[in-house]
Amino acid sequence: MDLYLPGIQNFVAALVPMILGMVWFHPKVFGNAWMKGANLKPEDGQAVNMPLLMGVGFIMALIISSFLKSYAIFHEGTPADATFAHGAFHGVLLGAMLGIPTLVSATIWERKSLTYYLIQIAYWLVTFALMGGIMFAWRSGYADVFKAMSEH
Repeated sequence: MDLYLPGIQNFVAALVPMILGMVWFHPKVFGNAWMKGANLKPEDGQAVNMPLLMGVGFIMALIISSFLKSYAIFHEGTPADATFAHGAFHGVLLGAMLGIPTLVSATIWERKSLTYYLIQIAYWLVTFALMGGIMFAWRSGYADVFKAMSEH
């Protein structure tokens, strides 16, 4: 299997919100505090169409990863800038400048608790950092390592 296919990094990065979300919103991590802040009960989750929510979430994550890929490709910098850490920095920067204002302005009218907002904001900053890191690292040639590993 060739992991250096064009666009595969988009799918890998798009899995980040789902995987991180499973951990982040677990009841033993931030799930209970998030549900309390959102005025939800565990049984409220039984009334949702989970495949639809996961599908839409994945499509939105693909859109985010596509933007981050474009950003990584057209980022003015040296090849030394194409590292996971540099990408994570840009991910946090974009999350702080675009993600947080969008999230807050879209949900402020719901009058959720401060805890709810802080959990959401931190989740999206970490998500953008990881996705940005993947896109920048993949650009730097780390994909060649994955390609070599897949040939064995």
